[in-house]
Amino acid sequence: MKAWLFSLAGALLLATVGYGGYLVGAGNQAVLDAKEIAQGRKAVADLSAEVERLNRQVGALPKAVATEKQDMPPALKDQDHLRKMFNATDDKGVGGIEFDLEGQPGSHDYKAVVEAFVETRLQKEMRSMITVSRSVNPRVVLVTTADGAALEISMKKWNNRGQIWSVTGYNELHPQGEPAPDGRYRVLQVADAPADVQEWAGKWEAKSVWVKESLPRGEKTYLLLKSTDSPTDSVEVEEIRFGAEELFVTYQTFEYGETADPALINDRLLIEVDHNAAQGVTFHESYHVGE
Repeated sequence: MKAWLFSLAGALLLATVGYGGYLVGAGNQAVLDAKEIAQGRKAVADLSAEVERLNRQVGALPKAVATEKQDMPPALKDQDHLRKMFNATDDKGVGGIEFDLEGQPGSHDYKAVVEAFVETRLQKEMRSMITVSRSVNPRVVLVTTADGAALEISMKKWNNRGQIWSVTGYNELHPQGEPAPDGRYRVLQVADAPADVQEWAGKWEAKSVWVKESLPRGEKTYLLLKSTDSPTDSVEVEEIRFGAEELFVTYQTFEYGETADPALINDRLLIEVDHNAAQGVTFHESYHVGE
């Protein structure tokens, strides 16, 4: 409605200007008599009045109400939390997919393929997207959507098909509320651990090499990660995941060298976990700095 009124007002203004130009030209040529000039002036006045009326009508139209986009739920804002949720779930989602844009614009852009997959295959509105895998091919992308879903999308670039991207699988979760800190494990000073755990840790601390060991104790499991005897080597835990009487520990090691910032050095970690890992602990080194 508003667009139509603006178009009509514009047309009337053009007609007014055109008619005025005609009168000026005709006056210069002395071909119009007084009656015609008077009629022309009246027509211009009528057109101007109509334009003013339309302007008032447009101004009276109700203003569009801006709809504030609903804020993203807190659980979807914490990408680290979402990654841990996907890692912890036993349901690995839907595999065996091959969705691509072969022969279409965007087939070589993984972002365009992800967006097309989310919007056309899953019928969802995408809110955010970030690559969470360390490798670029294959690639894992974390997506959040307007309906509160988190998607972990697996992708592959086909170098033997002109380097197009395709979606090969996905998993979907609907996290709610605030992500809570994981209180199931904590770092201990060796002196604060039970006596038998102190004795066990002491034996490994005498070693001059990297150490990753575990000690099950009833409903608890103790983990020891230790660097070498170099004063500039360090170790950090990245993630601890829980299985049925199992633990999966991801850690990182650092050989900083002589230029190390002393505040970064963590030569050992003794961790108490509230979980019975009777079936064992799996350690995985995800990152290493050094030679």
